[in-house]
Amino acid sequence: MNNSFRPNRRNVLELMYKLNQTLYNAVCNFESFKLNISEIEANNLKKRVSKLAFKLRLLEVVENNEPKSLSIIAKENGYDAKYALRHFPEVSFKIQENYLGSMERNSKESGSRKNSKTSPY
Repeated sequence: MNNSFRPNRRNVLELMYKLNQTLYNAVCNFESFKLNISEIEANNLKKRVSKLAFKLRLLEVVENNEPKSLSIIAKENGYDAKYALRHFPEVSFKIQENYLGSMERNSKESGSRKNSKTSPY
């Protein structure tokens, strides 16, 4: 076999990670190891929106006061939270503050409900 057709170790490990397979399963159970390219593309290769569209989506979330986490918004648009923080820090911090504020309000409300249920008065 010609070495130019053999994958290097890094490519094999990246493939195993994307397929959620262990190296042991890939080597020892090669018959049961099936590669479905369309499934990989559907699950792992989300198409990114443009940078401008991503910024507009972030601004929309801030304007509507949606209590969504920055990482969820970024993933929905094909990015990660670090990218948003690096490129749009002001908007990202507003989203984080809004999300944390909603989480605190929810925890206080659930705490007051628990206290009112357990209180004898």
